[in-house]
Amino acid sequence: MKKQAINCSWPASLSDFSVDTNQGNFTRCKLNIFYKGETADHRLFSDSFAESLVPSIPYTPVVGRFNEEKDDFEGHASEQNIYGIVDPMVEPTFETFDDGNQWCVCDVVLYTERPDQVGEIAKKIEGHKQSLELDPRSVKYKINYDERKHFKNIEFTAGTIVGVSVLGNDQKPAFTGSEFFSVDADFEAKMKILRDYCESKKRSKTKWRRRNEFK
Repeated sequence: MKKQAINCSWPASLSDFSVDTNQGNFTRCKLNIFYKGETADHRLFSDSFAESLVPSIPYTPVVGRFNEEKDDFEGHASEQNIYGIVDPMVEPTFETFDDGNQWCVCDVVLYTERPDQVGEIAKKIEGHKQSLELDPRSVKYKINYDERKHFKNIEFTAGTIVGVSVLGNDQKPAFTGSEFFSVDADFEAKMKILRDYCESKKRSKTKWRRRNEFK
């Protein structure tokens, strides 16, 4: 019997938008990327699974496809552009919000100040819903039943985050993750340059702190 496809997306939301005056080329914001517990459609992120996702959060791209005719985004398209990234220099934290959920919160930089189409479209992201995507190839899960052998929930036990997709106004933040964005050699090369740059900045900050500790 063919294994049933599992929804690998998860509601996410951006907030607290502000232009980074130090860098100049970014808008910074907070991303509530996922929450612990069970959703209304009975998908369960246990505490241990939620914690295991944290290492895959840094460098997560914020992606989307913008339809000029509709003047709106089309989330989860097979081809999407990168409009930002989760800041790898800021540690994600778990915070409890008014909805009672314990969200994993991280910092995001959006490329809003670029003098091109990427910058113009990135400016339109504020106010749009987001959807976290897990890589379907990495996902493992088990189906839980109650004492009467009735379906209870789908509990995720393994997986990695591959991105956050900007959704259109007519889309809900929960879709099948069969097509998120294509990872080709050009994309991987760009991400390697970004990772190397961030690691270099991190090493420079560490060396600066050590020098100042001994002054």
